[in-house]
Amino acid sequence: MAAVQTREATELTLSEVLQRLGKLGIKPSSVRALGLPDWWDPALETDPMVVLEGAGYIAKRFGLDPLSVLTPGADIVLKGQLAPKFKTRVAANLEEVQVIQGIACRIAEAVASCTPFPYQGLPSNAQEIRQRILSNKPWVDLESLIGFCWSQGIPVVYLPALPPEFRKIDGLAVNINDRPVIVLASQKKFSAWILFILAHELGHILLGHVTDVPLIDEKVNTPWDDHEEQAANQFATDLILGEAQHLNWPKRLYFPVLQQSALELAATHQADPGAICFNYAWQRRQNSDWAAATAAVKAIQGNIDEPHPFQLVNQVLKKYLDLTHLDTDTQAYLKLLAFGG
Repeated sequence: MAAVQTREATELTLSEVLQRLGKLGIKPSSVRALGLPDWWDPALETDPMVVLEGAGYIAKRFGLDPLSVLTPGADIVLKGQLAPKFKTRVAANLEEVQVIQGIACRIAEAVASCTPFPYQGLPSNAQEIRQRILSNKPWVDLESLIGFCWSQGIPVVYLPALPPEFRKIDGLAVNINDRPVIVLASQKKFSAWILFILAHELGHILLGHVTDVPLIDEKVNTPWDDHEEQAANQFATDLILGEAQHLNWPKRLYFPVLQQSALELAATHQADPGAICFNYAWQRRQNSDWAAATAAVKAIQGNIDEPHPFQLVNQVLKKYLDLTHLDTDTQAYLKLLAFGG
């Protein structure tokens, strides 16, 4: 810390840091909840040296450039200055997702550093992955695809409860020291939906879309003209549904019929029944059939008593990580964001 103890740095106050973070859309309550260590006490905020230490924690935890945080009046920027590939529909959205990028990349770094086995590479296409999973499972579901990712040395982590002012993203794929890491942050509660997002991010990795900067998906499976998104969507569809993606849905089905049809087709086509329901809605999206699909998936998930998707993802995460490779604060931060403390 001695290198930053200039006259300006020692005049740093937490209120001034909070004010500048506010320009990024971060509320003071979120800074205190996520950016400061467990031992932080508001009574310490009159001590300039403690404020400096607190500002360092904020920079580290939010993936921010430390000097920009520690310099009073400076614009706070992300660490590294590399512009990520934002898959957003509106250019003005970019600033709104910068903070979640910093947090997600910080968590990805932590997870990558304590994954105790190397990245194994990937097969050449979705069909090969599908066949590998189907050799042991009736269909490609969220649990089996998480297991496949980890078997190849690709950690998967879910951030279930980010502060409400942070613009939500569906997922992020990033390379950390030549290891791909997938971070999920969708607020959807259906495992079949999260399955598609995970497969989509895996597609970005296999198809070479993730290079030296993070690739951030604001919304997956939104119809728009981006060849990488279209390719990742097709990869996910091939992987999860196989031939079931060509099923014809000529008429509207109410949810009890759709539920039963999906369960029957799942066995025939080796495809996740929830994914079949959502594929039905996607094919008939002009007819507004999403309500029936959602109701059918709710019924299916209830029938098989699935845990919440983030619990499933992070239970596997907890199983594989060796947290002894992390310092105490990074362990606490990872537990806070991935395991609720």
